[in-house]
Amino acid sequence: MSWVTDQTKSPKQFRPGYHLDGSGFEDDYQSACFISPTGVAAMATGHQQWLDQTFKYAISSRDGYFEDSVNLLSLLAMSGNAWLPHK
Repeated sequence: MSWVTDQTKSPKQFRPGYHLDGSGFEDDYQSACFISPTGVAAMATGHQQWLDQTFKYAISSRDGYFEDSVNLLSLLAMSGNAWLPHK
């Protein structure tokens, strides 16, 4: 999360891929498939500002079937509605 917040400054600037040296791919588009899971990571590591910005982005995002599925799973976790199954 530290690298993500230092590198991109905002969830809307997070790119669909990065090289091993940390530079972003040339693709210049946003996808909730890549952005929303960073909100879950922010939640787990205490980056509240990133979590808030990502949640706001995720609830308004509409992509394709796969991207929306990953987005929904991330939103369930970020909103506290991803329940653990009973053992």
